[in-house]
Amino acid sequence: TDDVVEETLGYDPYVIAVSRDHPLAARKRITLADLRASEWIPAHASTDRRRIFERLFQGGETPRFNVETHSLPASFVLLASGHRMSISRSSSRIARGCRSTS
Repeated sequence: TDDVVEETLGYDPYVIAVSRDHPLAARKRITLADLRASEWIPAHASTDRRRIFERLFQGGETPRFNVETHSLPASFVLLASGHRMSISRSSSRIARGCRSTS
């Protein structure tokens, strides 16, 4: 409507988050095959993070995962406890001590 104005306040891109000791964390180059071979923690369906996950792997094999969650705190606990990957906002990883693979 004409009485509502939207302003962009900042840019907060999505990133792939991993624990600091994840085997891919220190690599300079990561391939789509590397991402497909990793275990993931996707968000529930109907979320932006899940849509990005599905778009990333469309047309090929979907990576394995045993758990999915909408909760960012739960994702970070699971990331820290193993060698998994998750899609997150860049600003979220800073506060949690994860490393972005972007």
